[in-house]
Amino acid sequence: MEKQVKRIGLMTSHASMNFGGLLQAYALKETIKKLGYECEMVNYKPEVHDLKKHPLQFVFGRKGFFKKGFYGVTHYKALKERMQVISSFRKKYYEVDDSSFFGFDQLPEACSKYDLLCVGSDQLWNLNQKDNENRAYMLDFEHHCPAISYAISFGDGLQKKKEMIEASLPLVQAFRSVSVREQEGKDFLAEHGISSEVVLDPTLMVDPEFWNRFRTKKRIVKGKYILVYGFENASQKYADLIRAAKKMSEILDLPVVNPIMTPDLAYAGFKNYTKCGPLHFLNLVDNAEMVVSNSFHGTIFSALFGTPFISIKSDIGSMDPRKVNLLHMLNMEFRMYGPDERWDMNKLLSDEFDITDRLLSYRKMSLDYLSNAICKGLDPADE
Repeated sequence: MEKQVKRIGLMTSHASMNFGGLLQAYALKETIKKLGYECEMVNYKPEVHDLKKHPLQFVFGRKGFFKKGFYGVTHYKALKERMQVISSFRKKYYEVDDSSFFGFDQLPEACSKYDLLCVGSDQLWNLNQKDNENRAYMLDFEHHCPAISYAISFGDGLQKKKEMIEASLPLVQAFRSVSVREQEGKDFLAEHGISSEVVLDPTLMVDPEFWNRFRTKKRIVKGKYILVYGFENASQKYADLIRAAKKMSEILDLPVVNPIMTPDLAYAGFKNYTKCGPLHFLNLVDNAEMVVSNSFHGTIFSALFGTPFISIKSDIGSMDPRKVNLLHMLNMEFRMYGPDERWDMNKLLSDEFDITDRLLSYRKMSLDYLSNAICKGLDPADE
């Protein structure tokens, strides 16, 4: 009798317009399948990402909403085109359709068909969100199958959210196995008696060939350029990223290309590339002369493709610990600079780096964790 393949439901951030989040979700799904399991995206869409219910949620739910509201209205067509590109990516690589997204209340029924739930990766336990998003990713709903986490992040500013997170830790304790993306998260959980492992982000866990198959000599932006890519959060600001990109533009005498549809970057005088999806983002990173970024995944893909990059620190305080950990692991701390510091351009322009060997042991450890965690989660003896 043929052994039935176990079905794993992947709870991850796949409904957003964030390229890093979309690519990590795909990498984790394919990794689980390669381990010999069926893996499906749990097609949950957090309310904060539901533009049908909140068409300008991404605009008016944040600081500077007048500027963002004006941008959203005046660039509606471009935003719609971007959503269509990303929707096509989800349909092809996740095998889900945007028309089948469901909300928090439908999660119990949707998850009833799985043998195991895997929650991860990305900032799924970032408790700054205002709706049910984090309750969903902490599995605060009725479900009857075991669960594990993979490379979960609490996001930036963990210490500022300690009380909020501590109230949710009983939910974390119900997971069969817990792994996080940053040492800061492991230390925090250990303080509360929860054992966890630090593992690689899924985008780094896959074999290099996984991403190389998406690389192409066809450039979507002609000529030489600098790519600026990043976001604003508790430990970094757009102003610092913009200042650094303009400084790099003057040094290299090259234009700056911006793929992010936020008014701070879009109105900064850069060349905006709006019809951009996850694979376009990979092309932009791969073909850039330099990447100026404060983004975790902007840093990852620059390193993976051997593209020179600079990781920008803000003047408001310490650098995002997620990127500090990442650059330390890659032995690339020398690429961290503030926009007003003196840059060592000889080091920054070096493209003679290969992180493959550096990642071998981390990859093996991460794959071993995931394989063992799934086996443990599916073992009735552990119930």
